[in-house]
Amino acid sequence: MPAFSVTPLAKAQVDKLTQSVLAKAFRGALVPTEAELARREGRSYETEEQLTGAHQRCTQRRVEPGAASAARQGGWVMDA
Repeated sequence: MPAFSVTPLAKAQVDKLTQSVLAKAFRGALVPTEAELARREGRSYETEEQLTGAHQRCTQRRVEPGAASAARQGGWVMDA
């Protein structure tokens, strides 16, 4: 038996807060973006397009026969 009881009003307020937090999380409003952090720190960052392109190049490239065992062991095989 819980040490406290939850009133319908309290439950409704918690549910509303939960939805609000989830909405902010999906909008990216809870933490700074990589772009915001990079600007504050005066450094560069990769845009979404750059990251997507790098990922596509990596996944579309064929792995050399000798590199297959390294890839199976958790190593990354990337072009120079």
